[in-house]
Amino acid sequence: MTYDFDSILGQSNINWESILATLGGILLIVGIILLAIVVLMIVAACKFYKKAGKEGWQAIIPFYNDWVYVEIAGLNWWWFLLLIATTIVSIVFGNSVAGLKTIAYVAMIFSFFVCNYNIAKKLHKDTGFAVLLTIFPVIMFPIVAFSKNYQFDHNVEISKNGIF
Repeated sequence: MTYDFDSILGQSNINWESILATLGGILLIVGIILLAIVVLMIVAACKFYKKAGKEGWQAIIPFYNDWVYVEIAGLNWWWFLLLIATTIVSIVFGNSVAGLKTIAYVAMIFSFFVCNYNIAKKLHKDTGFAVLLTIFPVIMFPIVAFSKNYQFDHNVEISKNGIF
């Protein structure tokens, strides 16, 4: 089936087929790049979990990977609830309470930072490293996972309550 865009829009000087073909090509390239990033992050997460002393497959199971991430960070179980707070609020309240969803997002980001703070301590890094892990995880996690310069030290003393 062909579309006669010129008759629909009343303009005869625009080549809609080439515009749509160009947009389709751009969309294909962006899709391939995003797929490559997703594959890189899955492989990096598996290597990161292995480096932390866990099984690699634990990194790809939704919600369970968050539970294991909290274990790697050495935090109490309730930090897991904060990590999935946005999901919990969405399931319980839907989109009816926008302010509560915002609070859940802030709680999730904060708990992710606290996990990264403890992980940074186990890697013998400072708070700035935890901030980078939180803000730029797509860059930092592959670096930590694939680099031999970062090794977990499970003997580092950390608080089970995070930064408190």
